[in-house]
Amino acid sequence: MKKRILTLLLALACLLVFAACDGNSDTTDATTSPATTGSGAGTTEHTHSYSEWVVVSEATCAAEGLMERTCECGETEQQTIATIGHSFVDDICQNCGASASLGLILTLNADEQSYCVTGIGTCDDEELVIPSAYKDLPITAIAAKAFYNCTGLKSVTVPDSVTSIGEGAFSGCSSLQSITVPFVGASATIEEGDRQYPFGYIFGTVAYTDGVAVTQFYPEGDSSNNTCDTYYIPSGLLSVTVTGGSIPYGAFSNCTMLTSVVLPVRVTAIGAYAFSGCANLASVSIPAAVTSIGAYAFCYCSALTDVVFENTSGWYVADTEAAGSGTAVDVTDAAAAAKYFTDTYLYHSWYRGE
Repeated sequence: MKKRILTLLLALACLLVFAACDGNSDTTDATTSPATTGSGAGTTEHTHSYSEWVVVSEATCAAEGLMERTCECGETEQQTIATIGHSFVDDICQNCGASASLGLILTLNADEQSYCVTGIGTCDDEELVIPSAYKDLPITAIAAKAFYNCTGLKSVTVPDSVTSIGEGAFSGCSSLQSITVPFVGASATIEEGDRQYPFGYIFGTVAYTDGVAVTQFYPEGDSSNNTCDTYYIPSGLLSVTVTGGSIPYGAFSNCTMLTSVVLPVRVTAIGAYAFSGCANLASVSIPAAVTSIGAYAFCYCSALTDVVFENTSGWYVADTEAAGSGTAVDVTDAAAAAKYFTDTYLYHSWYRGE
C-alpha cells in the first residue's frame, strides 16, 4: 500500500513539472533583436519588428525634417533628416525662393576685383544669406569677427564664391542653429605648410554666453605634429552643411552639439578623427566620391546608428595609413557600417578600391 501511494505521488509530481515547463515556454522571431517586457517571474522577451521609415516632416533649406518607424507593439523610433540647404542661382534659392540678405557692410578688396564682408550693417535677418556678388564683382571673403555678437542670427548661408573666412567671423552668434559653409576652416585652398584649421576656427577662441568650449586638434602645417585650440561654438548649433573643400583631420572633433553634418558631394577623403567625440551625431552619409576615411573618424560617436555609403563597392580596412590591401568590408547595411566605425574597425583606416 505504501509503495502504491509513493508511486502515485511521484507520478503527480512529474505531471506538475511538465505543466510548469509548458506554461513558461515562449517563441520569438530570431530575425530581429528581442526586448524584455514585464518583471520578475512574468518576464518575457518581445522581438521588435519595425515598419519602413515614414517621413513625418520634410526637411527644408534651414530646418531639419523628421521620420519615424513603428513596431507592431507600438514602440516607435525617430530619426532626423538633414537640412537640404539653400541652392542659389543669381542669389535666389531654387528650393525655397529665399533671396540674399541686404544691408551688409562690404569692402572692396585690395585687388579691386572682389569684395569682403566686414560687418552686419543694417541687415536684421534671422536667416542670413550672404550674396555671392556685389556690383558685378564676386564676394570672396568674410573678415575676422565680421558678425561678432550677432545674437539674433539663427541660420547662416555662405556662398561658394567665398574662399576665405577670418578667425572668429561668427564669434558670439549664440542663437545660431544651422550654418552652410563652402569649406571647413579658414580657406578653400590649402597650400603646403598652411595650417588646416578645424570647424571651430570661424567661431574663435573668445568665450561668450551659450558658447560651448570645444578643444580641437589639427595639423601644425609643414610639421608632422598636431596642435590644438579651444574654440567657443554656439550650444544650439545642430546642423552643418559643407558644400565644398575637404574634411581634414579633426574637422568636427568634439562638436557634441551637432546632430547633422552634410558633406560635399565632391569630397574624396575624410581625415582621421574628423567626427571624433560628436556624441549626438546620429547618422551621416558618405558621398560617392570618397575613397578614403582616416582612423578613428567616428570615435566616441555614441549616438551614431546609421552610416550610409552612397558608393558601397570596393571598401576595405587596414590597420595602417598606407593603402594597398586589407580586410574587405560590406557596407550596404547602414546600421552595421555604424558599428564598424564605432567599434569593430574603430582604429582602422578605410579605403575604396576600383
